[in-house]
Amino acid sequence: MEYLSDATKRERRSLLATAFAGVIIALLKNFPTEFEVVGMKFQSPDLPFIAVGGLCVVIFYLLIKFSSSYLYERSSATKTALEPLISERKTTLDIIREEESLAEEAQGLAEKEKVIRLQQEGDERQISDLQQKMKAEEIAHVARLKITDQQINELEQMLAIQAGQQVRTLDRTLHDRGDIEKQLGRLKEDRLSYVKQREMKYQQEVFNLENERNRSNELRKALIKDLQNSEGGLNERRRHILRWK
Repeated sequence: MEYLSDATKRERRSLLATAFAGVIIALLKNFPTEFEVVGMKFQSPDLPFIAVGGLCVVIFYLLIKFSSSYLYERSSATKTALEPLISERKTTLDIIREEESLAEEAQGLAEKEKVIRLQQEGDERQISDLQQKMKAEEIAHVARLKITDQQINELEQMLAIQAGQQVRTLDRTLHDRGDIEKQLGRLKEDRLSYVKQREMKYQQEVFNLENERNRSNELRKALIKDLQNSEGGLNERRRHILRWK
């Protein structure tokens, strides 16, 4: 009720105060039968009815006055708010054109929403492909380590067998054992290097996956916010058309 003037607000306060006093008197049921004014004493059994009747008349008068002021100022405020629309003098043809423009924009928003949905589905597929690739590489990693560990075990068994069996010459025994130990050392070094490289690659893959998720979420939020702003502007124009009608 911000459109009420100060005079109307004072009338409202007077009405509320008078009505409150009437309610208190009605609840207390204490009606004087005599009162004295300027040395003159008035006494009558009908005095309570006269006082209550006068109070009712005052309340009714204030109610009528406040209601008329309220209705007048509210209609004036509404007219003032609609003056820009009235001054535009939109014709039926203008309204039809606005509605056609709104229909085109609504179709554009539907297309934009479809693009957002397709973009989201594409991002989800890309993230899923990255996850599947990581799983496949992890399986290959485990298989390669298994083969390397098997080769290392075979070479260690060969060394154990050579240490326990007799050979034809000492030189041949040392030569074969040295070859096996070199091959075993290379396998262990290759395994250690591969594990380190695999760990670095796995961390990079996790970083790329998380980065892709964040990029997808930020892009989706930006697109949705832009879509909501466009829909808000479209709804505002729809309300204007309803006012013109």
